[in-house]
Amino acid sequence: MQYIFSLAALALGAYYFRMVSKRSTRIVSLIYFVLIFNMFNRYIMGTFHLPLAVGYVSDVVLVWILLEHFYKKKNNKISVPRSLLFFFVILISISIISFVVNGYSALLYIWGFRNTFRFIIFGMMCAVYLRMRDLKTIINILYGFFLLNILVVTHQAFFMTYTEGAEGDFISGLFTIASTRGGNAGLNWLTCILCAYAIIGFLYKKEKLSFLIVCLVGSIYMSTVGEIKVFYLQLVLIGVLAICICKKSIKAVSVCVVGAVLLVLGARVLYGLFPNFENFFEINNLIDYASRDTGYGSSRYNIAVGEKMGMDRLTALPIALNSFLPSIPQKIVGIGLGNADYSSFSFLTSSFYKAHNTLGYQYFTSAFIVIEMGLLGLISYIIMILNTVKEAITIRKNDINVIMFKNTAIVVSVLAAVMCFVNLSTKFENSAYLIFSLLAIPFIIKKSDVNETPLVKKISINGIINQIRR
Repeated sequence: MQYIFSLAALALGAYYFRMVSKRSTRIVSLIYFVLIFNMFNRYIMGTFHLPLAVGYVSDVVLVWILLEHFYKKKNNKISVPRSLLFFFVILISISIISFVVNGYSALLYIWGFRNTFRFIIFGMMCAVYLRMRDLKTIINILYGFFLLNILVVTHQAFFMTYTEGAEGDFISGLFTIASTRGGNAGLNWLTCILCAYAIIGFLYKKEKLSFLIVCLVGSIYMSTVGEIKVFYLQLVLIGVLAICICKKSIKAVSVCVVGAVLLVLGARVLYGLFPNFENFFEINNLIDYASRDTGYGSSRYNIAVGEKMGMDRLTALPIALNSFLPSIPQKIVGIGLGNADYSSFSFLTSSFYKAHNTLGYQYFTSAFIVIEMGLLGLISYIIMILNTVKEAITIRKNDINVIMFKNTAIVVSVLAAVMCFVNLSTKFENSAYLIFSLLAIPFIIKKSDVNETPLVKKISINGIINQIRR
């Protein structure tokens, strides 16, 4: 079945890329390639036993995009939005200062630069070259892969066996490398983005109830069998934000009621499938889980004073600051970009990572960035993400499509800022390209015509049924 799903993903990706490249410039086509490629590249790498080097195709294409950009810039007045450029320069300046202060390997700095800034650069390119039609096109593409992921997740959950514990870690749809762990972040963001768009689109009468139900039910289903517990809390946050920023109506109330019912049912199913999560969503249990000192994934770390501790959602930042950044300068600018990073290549793996990776700092964007670039770097990074909210609020266009997408951008921005303290998704390849492309929405809206037809149509459940009948 893995081969069938891999071929289906390749066929779907090829279809979408062919459709968008017909009516797009080369640089826009390359942007779509990166987005589509990261929808399934890990899965096909595992299925066909491809070398891990295939994952670096995104880097090559990003360099190609940059070369195209600088070539175009010489002949046309093309500029990156000021606020994006401002935060980009600020973060680079902080990283350079930290590099000079700490004096470590330039090779590690370059590797750290690649790992942190490639997504920011990609988001900037999206802001420059994408248009309104591309926003709906991206949503339609995500929905197509969303439907395919439901099938893949079902196969992984009920027709495959795993010898290790935490089975949900292996159930990540097309975002995992065959039957190995990892990929929850990509699947999680796919569900969050589509649920946010579907809820907001339904409230503004631009999306059908059937689309909303498929997104909600499909997302809760995949998150439940994949043990992505954080999605339940994310869906609550998405619903609250959507109700706050969208117009109030009977529809809004109905969405809240339906969402609440689905969440309760999903939680009961989760408890049934995984008895060890019984009463997980009680407030006291959630706080204990997020603030435990045993560490993420039950890792342990023996701090110099002999105390056993570990990092988790609420403990990662204070432990990072107190244990690894003892001096004031280090608290401000960290130990250096790339100086806590790692790679499958030993020469690109820092000594800091080799000594302290069991603590689990590498599982949280907040801890990772504060260790490498200090509080100044982390604060600038979070503000850069939340800058999308500020830019969206300043949009004064009254077109309903504009309002719908700018509100979607606000939800994605707030979610991304929160998730910096929950996991590594903003620094994880499959999810981060997607996140930063959507953080560019306000900049895309400001320079685009509002009435543009998407490059590909949304896959319809009824359409699929009709095709099967034929």
